[in-house]
Amino acid sequence: MANNPRRMALVVLTATLCAASYLNYWQYSRDFYSPGFETNPFGWMAVLRGIAYAPEQYRVGVVQTAYWMSQHLHMGMRHALALLDGISVLIAAFLLYDLLKRSAIYRNASLAAQWFGSAAFVLLVQFYIAWLLWYQRPETLPTTMLVALFLWLWTRKGAWLDESMVGRLFTAILILLISLAQSMVRADVAFMLNAGLFIVCLTRFGKGLALPRAAAAFSSLLGVVLAGTVQLYMMKVVYPYATYGGTSPFALKLNILAPLRWPPFVLFILPFVWLLVQIARHRFTVNAANLAFVVGGVLFAGIWVVVGKIDEVRIFLPFAIALAPLTVQMAMKRLDVV
Repeated sequence: MANNPRRMALVVLTATLCAASYLNYWQYSRDFYSPGFETNPFGWMAVLRGIAYAPEQYRVGVVQTAYWMSQHLHMGMRHALALLDGISVLIAAFLLYDLLKRSAIYRNASLAAQWFGSAAFVLLVQFYIAWLLWYQRPETLPTTMLVALFLWLWTRKGAWLDESMVGRLFTAILILLISLAQSMVRADVAFMLNAGLFIVCLTRFGKGLALPRAAAAFSSLLGVVLAGTVQLYMMKVVYPYATYGGTSPFALKLNILAPLRWPPFVLFILPFVWLLVQIARHRFTVNAANLAFVVGGVLFAGIWVVVGKIDEVRIFLPFAIALAPLTVQMAMKRLDVV
């Protein structure tokens, strides 16, 4: 075990994330048994019934999947949602840790430095997951899994995802399917991810992706169109009657004028800001996929501040966790532990 930080990291991650999923179950159970939950327009049962407020009503992917599981696997909706959370966060963490292990900085590091990197990754993931106790929604952790899988595919080469024409076509199809699935869960995340990738592909930094730069640009542009189309279809065709209730869809003014919203936002966003500062100072060469996620994260953070509550930090959690491997690599390089 002393010579294998990977094993220890996976054990600690599994234990921590299973515990977090268990806590999520009790939150779902508490919600389910609260008075009036069946008709509460802010609850996940309202999404299933088609009576939720916008934009939650448009995010049907997870709730509909949990309903299918409850019907065919003979479990309650709250159990299905908790199970989806557990599966999603474990897959996301393992994929992202794999990205860290495959990075040149980690592979070329000493054993002590690898222990540092693994411990830092586990700590950073635990830091982000802890904020689920602040706000929790069914789509948060499935979105995290899809975002992690999206990043993993864009950096993955070899084996069945080879550089042949068939391999590239298969990779492109998988990426578009993930964009479609993400659009059913949170279309804004899919839109910003693909937009960030498209922007990077238009620059000289858009090399080294799983697809050639032209194919990557075309695929990401299709992803942007796909996410926008799904969102418009949900808004204008499927749920045209969904409203924001008595609240405004724009929250920028309230975010600025409500000082109590700033402490959780500042605490949560600190690792991301530190990462941006390090990139701006050219302390680390960022590959195209990670740079695309950084750009997408900046775009998404801008939208979050304008239309979302900044103290609801779980909104940014999928981007934050997806950038955890890059943040750890940056720390290893910055602290000269390699």
